[in-house]
Amino acid sequence: MEEQKLNSIVNSTKPKPNIKIKICGVGGGGGNNDRQGAMGASGIVIVKYEVPYIEISTCQTLDANTKYKLIANISAAPNDCFIFGGNNIFFMCENTNIGGQNTGEAFTTNDIGRENLSIINCEIDAFSESFRFRNSKNIILENISITNPRNYALRCDLIDGCENLSMKNIIVDNVQIDDGFYVLNSNNLSFENITLKNIGTGNGDHAYYISNTKNVFMKNIFLENIYDTAIYVLDNSNNYTFENIYINTTTRTSANGIDIRTNSNKHIFENITI
Repeated sequence: MEEQKLNSIVNSTKPKPNIKIKICGVGGGGGNNDRQGAMGASGIVIVKYEVPYIEISTCQTLDANTKYKLIANISAAPNDCFIFGGNNIFFMCENTNIGGQNTGEAFTTNDIGRENLSIINCEIDAFSESFRFRNSKNIILENISITNPRNYALRCDLIDGCENLSMKNIIVDNVQIDDGFYVLNSNNLSFENITLKNIGTGNGDHAYYISNTKNVFMKNIFLENIYDTAIYVLDNSNNYTFENIYINTTTRTSANGIDIRTNSNKHIFENITI
């Protein structure tokens, strides 16, 4: 009976969505009969849907529950490029880069909180801010190169900035003004295999500026030619782990490698080179 129902769906003349279908058996089953193996001894059929990537080549609002693949370079985007229009969005660049004009944000949530956002394998150049998240959680950024942001490579802020943010294999070069990563009011952040160099041009320009943010893990961090204090942590920012941190130079003579202050405590330091 279940097999007849499945056949009627597959053989239907009605339009079918552009999805891939996998059929998996449950229970004993198996044997040499492929159809029996798919059905399983219990006769239960599980249909799994693999949603394909939507291929895009222009700046746009990204819809919820969608996988995107950028297949063409974007140059001189006039303002914000990609706006998260909902939750559960996966975005991948395929040997492509995203270029701005020193304004706007390459990826932004605007003022609306979003969750379950992933961006991988992208090159981003010349926006005011490369990533701007507000009141958002469950964010993954991996294998990303950021060059020439005017203000910030990453900015998390508003009442709740970022919760459960993971950044891995990130290179940032030449932040013109302000900070590499600017984080306020956030929780549970992980930074691993991060390079920030040539950050800022004046007092108060840091590689990391973090305030009122708890539970932060940093591992394999390379910071070079930072104008002011490289890692600046303040305002009730507790439970930090610093592991394998290398800070080469800071331009301002009175700057520190790592400066933690204002009721911030419970930190672990391991293998720090300044």
